[in-house]
Amino acid sequence: MEFNILGSFEILSGGRDIAPSAPKLRRVLSILLLHPNQIVQTAALIDELWGDEPVRSAMTTMQTYIYLLRKIFDAEHPSAGNTLVTKPSGYIVVTPEETIDLFRFEALAEEGRSALTAGDPARAGARLREALSLWRGPAFADVQTGRLLDAHVTRLEEARLRALQLRVEADLRCGRHRELISELKALVISHAYHEDFYKHLMLALYRSGRQCEALDLYQGVRRLFVKDLGVEPSAELRRLQRDILEANPRLDLNTGARGHGRRSAKPPAQLPPDIADFTARSEEVSVAEAALNEETADGRPSIVTFIGMPGVGKTACALRTAHRLRSRYPDGQLYANLHSSSGGGASIETVLHGFLRAIGVSDEKIPAAREERAALFRARTAHSRLLVVLDDAASAEQVTALLPGGRHSGVLVTGRTLLAGLTGTCEVKVTVMRVEDSLELLARIVGRTRVERERRAAELIVRSCDNLPLAVRAAGARLTIIPALSLERFHRQLADEQQRLDRLDSCDFELRTQYEISYQRLSEIDRAAAWWLSLFAGDSFTPKGASALLGRDLASTRTLLKQLVSLHFVQPLGADAAGEAYYCLFQLPRALLCTHAMGAIVEGLRA
Repeated sequence: MEFNILGSFEILSGGRDIAPSAPKLRRVLSILLLHPNQIVQTAALIDELWGDEPVRSAMTTMQTYIYLLRKIFDAEHPSAGNTLVTKPSGYIVVTPEETIDLFRFEALAEEGRSALTAGDPARAGARLREALSLWRGPAFADVQTGRLLDAHVTRLEEARLRALQLRVEADLRCGRHRELISELKALVISHAYHEDFYKHLMLALYRSGRQCEALDLYQGVRRLFVKDLGVEPSAELRRLQRDILEANPRLDLNTGARGHGRRSAKPPAQLPPDIADFTARSEEVSVAEAALNEETADGRPSIVTFIGMPGVGKTACALRTAHRLRSRYPDGQLYANLHSSSGGGASIETVLHGFLRAIGVSDEKIPAAREERAALFRARTAHSRLLVVLDDAASAEQVTALLPGGRHSGVLVTGRTLLAGLTGTCEVKVTVMRVEDSLELLARIVGRTRVERERRAAELIVRSCDNLPLAVRAAGARLTIIPALSLERFHRQLADEQQRLDRLDSCDFELRTQYEISYQRLSEIDRAAAWWLSLFAGDSFTPKGASALLGRDLASTRTLLKQLVSLHFVQPLGADAAGEAYYCLFQLPRALLCTHAMGAIVEGLRA
């Protein structure tokens, strides 16, 4: 049997469509097919069909639906008898992934993306066209969807759109700009706010000798964005307009970075994937883009540093900026996670070795000394347009050793604190999100319907997460894994400060580890003081109030608060009418401190 969900729902057996017509049977089977050869929890299926108000007979009714679906399969293949398998906690559809059009699409799309990254646009275009041909309309076009399926439909549409963007990019690299113009004109009408399609159409028009049309298109886009959205086009689109005005040779087919040195056959493309659910932060990204678009006067690369507390989204901002500006750096993109906050990263010598190999330097030509490697890296990149992303840096010395040479390159750096000594940089402070943006992020993860249904509980959840994107993603992951878990119940679980970090921790979101690293930097005396603040300080407190609570003099209390602010445990709130500063503890560090405090109290009682 073959299962088709990218369009109308079909089960093909011997050329016949044997899909059930009953709406709920189609919904149940749709959820199962999204997770072939994996157990789908009965609770998830019930949640899809009835939401938060399941009928009293939900379990019995679900068993009936499974029985009817099994009859359909058994009628076609009576000898198999194990296509739909019952497990103690749920059900499994047993079928090779290649029998489901979704998984064939994803495999082909990944082949196409990899080929494009490897510099083979012809092969990439062929694979991506084959992938897109599997779509016969919107996913689950004739299936009634609940909140789980709704979330998957949104995800699949984003994947289809991304594959389409890549296929257009591959065709442009193959010189099919004239053939693309009509298709791109249709795409900018159907996706009026999607800048990539405008960018591709402008480039296709320019390469087809229609420079005036390309410039007219930009002005139309600008008017549309200003009128409807109140924003200017992105820095990348504005730069493309300038390049078209100047007839910049780098826009010509296959010229690359003409005049800026020889490129390797396969420029490095080391950027991690962009963040799919990236939310808000448009101002931070715009500032970074503008800074990188301005080449320096002193011959150094342009540098942007994202600064902020753990989990606030510095890396997400850096990666979004890097992906938006990739086309400006045809000599490639280099990435290194320095892991400075945890101390587990590779040495600068190792990072430089990897960078040099990526730009085409053979092992035998890479010197042993760090200074010589850094000098060779600068020399080899002096005329390149290269983008370097340095994640989790701790010092200016680290960053300086990894800077490319010349003013045509750009560098994006993330760090928890200002990097003293790193001059000539644009510093972008990334702070916690607004509640509205946190709710939007949660909605993108767990589904908008689910958040709107329990909006008050959703607000309390994101506040318990300090409005930190990493914590909100961790909460969203937990809610997605347990779809039957209501937001109200999850909020009650997070209300227990000693359990909060455990509820938000997983292999992907190591929040406790992030805060433990900072906690270990405190002296034993300061740790004890922080415990008392976590247990007895109110929603806000002044240095005088903290001094009285801790039994410490005011000067040492101010020093402690300054250290806790630098570790992102405590947040300054401003000053009152008398000019007295006041502070509050972030919710997540407070949960960590409460856990340590209670542990110390229990240990003391045992002693």
